[in-house]
Amino acid sequence: MVTLRGIIIRNGDVVPEMKQAAFICSNCGHKEERFIERGRVIEPIECAHCKAKHSFTIQHNSCLFSDKQHVKVQETPESVPEGETPQTIHLCAYEDLVDFVRPGDRVEITGIYKAMGVRVNANKRVLKNIYRTYVDVMNYVKADKASFSISD
Repeated sequence: MVTLRGIIIRNGDVVPEMKQAAFICSNCGHKEERFIERGRVIEPIECAHCKAKHSFTIQHNSCLFSDKQHVKVQETPESVPEGETPQTIHLCAYEDLVDFVRPGDRVEITGIYKAMGVRVNANKRVLKNIYRTYVDVMNYVKADKASFSISD
């Protein structure tokens, strides 16, 4: 868990992320629901009623989705050493935190720092040695602009 301060520089579009998948057997109409595990949809193999194998199709209208938004944050100009470029980090915001902040907002972010493997080729399971890092946002606290004013 980490806490960091910065300025929001970019908000991505709100995208749906599947949380629960609904399947229906094409032979008998039996319906089954499965939770998404580690970002993967695990399709039922055999129907419990008619015992047909690989007969399920996904029903998109019955699936449960949640909102997700990609946000980019940059370190504040006060914390950047002179002559260096400000660092940026990628954030993922879910549910109520979507559209909570706008570009230009100074925020304090609390979240979980995560690393995700990057595939060498989309068709193979081999991963690169370098991981893509991001923060899953748990909380935003908008900073008061008066606290950042410089007085003589």
